[in-house]
Amino acid sequence: MKKLKVWQKVIVAFVIFFASITIINFCFNVSFAYGQYGHNTEQWNNKSYKLITNQDELTNYKYGFGNVVDNGCGSIVIYNILSLDGKDVSFPEVIKKVSLNGLPLFGYLGTFPHTVISILNSFGYKTSVFFDTQNFDEIAQNHKYNIYCYISTTYGHYELAYDFNGTDYQFVNPTLRTTFANEVKNSGNCFFKALITID
Repeated sequence: MKKLKVWQKVIVAFVIFFASITIINFCFNVSFAYGQYGHNTEQWNNKSYKLITNQDELTNYKYGFGNVVDNGCGSIVIYNILSLDGKDVSFPEVIKKVSLNGLPLFGYLGTFPHTVISILNSFGYKTSVFFDTQNFDEIAQNHKYNIYCYISTTYGHYELAYDFNGTDYQFVNPTLRTTFANEVKNSGNCFFKALITID
């Protein structure tokens, strides 16, 4: 058998390392999805919400190794859209679906944007993504729901926006009436800003 060269050994080591991390992450995500579902359902049965407007109230909900208060805005935005449309899905069910789709860094980094899109698509919604921040207000007017997603090196967030009244939108989590231009400005220096439209 031929001896591997140094660069070949490095490639093999990287492949093994990333495959191991992927398998470990998958196992943890399945464990989170099913292991935390009962606890989160118990919290939901104590007090449920038609619309989650302030994630700081959800102190006892688990989200991977983290919690919903710090990392759960992606699940909240999915739940709020489903709830506004009268879909019979509880918030713990949404967290479970998100966990099964994969939590970045075991939940400490919140929710991947592609996970939010994938879950909404699985419920029959049509989604599109836009990056031209100067035109977010104009683009969003033509859609039933909109998600503003922004990520920096220290924070990230998803906000639901809907109910355009000719001037501004109803934003949820936090709850305020404003424009995308204001929210883009207020979100600061982020390396990623996107508008996800939902119909």
